[in-house]
Amino acid sequence: MQHLVPSLPVFGEDLTAAEKKALRLSAEQLAFRQRDKVHSQAQAAGIRARDIILGVDDRKLEKMDAGDLYQYVRQGYLAGDRITINVLRDGKRLRLPLTLP
Repeated sequence: MQHLVPSLPVFGEDLTAAEKKALRLSAEQLAFRQRDKVHSQAQAAGIRARDIILGVDDRKLEKMDAGDLYQYVRQGYLAGDRITINVLRDGKRLRLPLTLP
């Protein structure tokens, strides 16, 4: 059964309340900056270093941090599921498809 548990290949530090405000994001919204080292599967999906990760599958995820998102994906998806990573890059919102490892 362990092979069905997905991993989420995005990692980073949560934005501060001031950073969220500057980006016109809700203080409650999940938002973290992708680390400079990007996992190969995330790179293949189009995720770049310093992208702001906002969530998955266009769901409004609030009161969550980067670690909570990892657990959310592990509990709600299976390895091999295709999801959409919601990203903010240079002021533009992007929807990047990713198959969960």
